[in-house]
Amino acid sequence: MNFSYKIAALALGLLFCLRLEGQSRLEQINDSIMKYKFIDTNYALEFGYSALDDNELNIPSKELVTTHYLIAETLYTSGYISQALEFLASALKVYQVLSEEDRAFSKVSEPPWILVLMGNIFFKSSEFEQAEEFYELAWKNFDLIGDENPSQRIFGHNTTEGNLALIALEQRDFAKAENYFNRIYQRNLKLNRPQDLMYSNLQFMRLNLVRGNYLEADKHLNAVTTQFNEIKKNKDLALLSELSLFAGLTYYFYGAYWVNERNFGEAISYLEKSLPLLKNSRIDYYTSAITLIEAYVENEKYTLAVKAANKLLKEPSLSVRQKREVYVLLLKSYDAEANYFQLNAVKDTIIALGLIDQDKTMSLGFNYLENELILNRKQQEINEEKLRLNRVIYLLIIGLLLATFLTLSFRFLYKLQNEKAARLEAEKNLTEKELSLKKRELVSKTNFISQRNDYLIRLKKDLEENPSNISWQNFKSQINQLVRGEQVYAEFEKSFTEVYPDFFEELNKRVKLSKTDLRLAAFIRLKHTTSEIAQISGVSVRTIESQRYRLSKKLELEKGEDLNAYLLRL
Repeated sequence: MNFSYKIAALALGLLFCLRLEGQSRLEQINDSIMKYKFIDTNYALEFGYSALDDNELNIPSKELVTTHYLIAETLYTSGYISQALEFLASALKVYQVLSEEDRAFSKVSEPPWILVLMGNIFFKSSEFEQAEEFYELAWKNFDLIGDENPSQRIFGHNTTEGNLALIALEQRDFAKAENYFNRIYQRNLKLNRPQDLMYSNLQFMRLNLVRGNYLEADKHLNAVTTQFNEIKKNKDLALLSELSLFAGLTYYFYGAYWVNERNFGEAISYLEKSLPLLKNSRIDYYTSAITLIEAYVENEKYTLAVKAANKLLKEPSLSVRQKREVYVLLLKSYDAEANYFQLNAVKDTIIALGLIDQDKTMSLGFNYLENELILNRKQQEINEEKLRLNRVIYLLIIGLLLATFLTLSFRFLYKLQNEKAARLEAEKNLTEKELSLKKRELVSKTNFISQRNDYLIRLKKDLEENPSNISWQNFKSQINQLVRGEQVYAEFEKSFTEVYPDFFEELNKRVKLSKTDLRLAAFIRLKHTTSEIAQISGVSVRTIESQRYRLSKKLELEKGEDLNAYLLRL
């Protein structure tokens, strides 16, 4: 049995290691796709397809989602829209089966970059309403990234808002576009990176060109040129490569605008300027080169157009769509030059190349992709509902356990309280019995003192009336008994203290009293009258009254305050 467990553990360990190795290989492949997708799209696609052909790498993971997305993005930029839609759908399928912990960002419900690319496809088809929906949904999902990756969140927000601004420009809503560009600019100011600030200048230039505010557009164009020249002087090669792309795009958009405005001289100048700067981004390079050939043709510079077109057609990564665009421009050039031999050759090439009518395929791809998104959202809702149900069940179990615990605790405490109350009641009864016994002892001793005093009075009377008949021996014996009776006073005081433990202490706190004062106070506390105290003490009532007066003075009682009431309150 132990051997079987070891084999199983070893197998699981090997599977885990293989999975980690597969994810690491996918990360390397994804890096290669990202590196070559702008330089050589065919090479980038080869990397992607090789990964998908490897069964060891086709395990659902966030890296596999990225692979499908990068292939879709590369196909999209190459003009293969329907194929791009297929890979976007595959990316969504893989994303759906991943748990929150296995996704790139745990709180993100739908992959935002896939949503951005879907928005781009709709934008390219001039379906701006659908594009806007996808961009806004992407913005919300970028926002869910939170602090897991702040730079990714900011870059995502800038991208989606930049695309929303382009929709606003197409709809001639310049105020809305400017608002988006300003929001992006404020973020870029905080980042304070040259490439981000340059891109903001590019965006403001495009806005002002469409507005017809050419002075402001030229201001932003010059800002890009100045910034680019400063970086060239500093010879920061890493930064120069990235800024070259942004500078090239700036010149391309500036030239493309003037092509549309049929100012071909201005357009050609900036399009020619853009090409060397875009050499590391072949997609943008091809776009700018085709626009430049168009400007040559429209400006009747056919020789330059033919030369540029033939050079571009030698590019290995040029897509079929892009080749067709170039051949169409060649047709115009050869037709204008009446070069019918070359004209017929180009026509044959166009027929041979052909292009699949993608409209129907794209429509089917859109529908399929939207269905995948709907399924993804429904699955999210089901998962959230399960999570809520599990949470409710968990809370109910916790509540039940808590209620059981509280019930048992209250029952235990109730039983404990009853036992404590019973014990206290027993102790109270015992204390009351002891106190009652001591009170009886106290009364007995008080009576004894009273009887002794009566005996003394009779003895004194006999001595006064018949002194000759007194037996001195007997008299001495009686006196000795009375002396021993003095111990009764001590026992009386002890018993009194046991019944009223704090009485003497409280009196002595207020004023220093004599032994006689304390005995008088004790008798008063026992509620004896003045005559009873006189009888017990063996003195006259007048003597007791005198003692009471002196005690009141010592206690500093106010005029009219009763001594008995005062002592009974102690």
